[in-house]
Amino acid sequence: MAEVDTAQNRFPPATAVGTRTRVVYDLLSPAGIAVSINFTDRAGEEIDRLTEETIHELGDNDGILLLLDSMQHRQDLQTGLRRMLNMIHMASGRDATLSSTPVAICLTKVDRLLLSHHELHEAEDAPDVFVSTRIDSSLDAVAKTRLRRFRFFPVSAAGVFVSHDCVRTATFYDESLTLRLAHGGSPVNLTKPIEWLIETMESPLP
Repeated sequence: MAEVDTAQNRFPPATAVGTRTRVVYDLLSPAGIAVSINFTDRAGEEIDRLTEETIHELGDNDGILLLLDSMQHRQDLQTGLRRMLNMIHMASGRDATLSSTPVAICLTKVDRLLLSHHELHEAEDAPDVFVSTRIDSSLDAVAKTRLRRFRFFPVSAAGVFVSHDCVRTATFYDESLTLRLAHGGSPVNLTKPIEWLIETMESPLP
């Protein structure tokens, strides 16, 4: 995964088609649960193609974390989520049954939606409610057509600055209208989706 240009706080360019970068994190929880998290960074347009490689990668996981752009039009969000869920369903090898693989559905760039302490607390303490009321109430119904275990998380890696009751994004446009990242922002829900996946993978199905 490309890193932010720390010298000028610039975001990395889009991943080029044909590029593969693999990152593996080996984690151990306080309870002694060992988890290996594998990331493969590749061009988004490649993921949209239903190839044998994509199906194999989706099917060879105990849990899946999906990243969807919350700045997309609502109809595009629904279409993108349906497409990814269909791919997960095919990868699970099931016919009519719901996939039992836990899926954390993350709506990114939520820093651009937050304006107050109340909204920030709702995003952190009631993420499903935030997604339903702030982004799209129909996404839950879409997910239920394919998944048995899922949860929505509004997330932001860029983060926010909090001052009194005001919340503002840690991103900004410079004089050349290039999006950059300010120092010192607090990420939103950055680790919660992974924590939920680990807990859910260790829990038996109801």
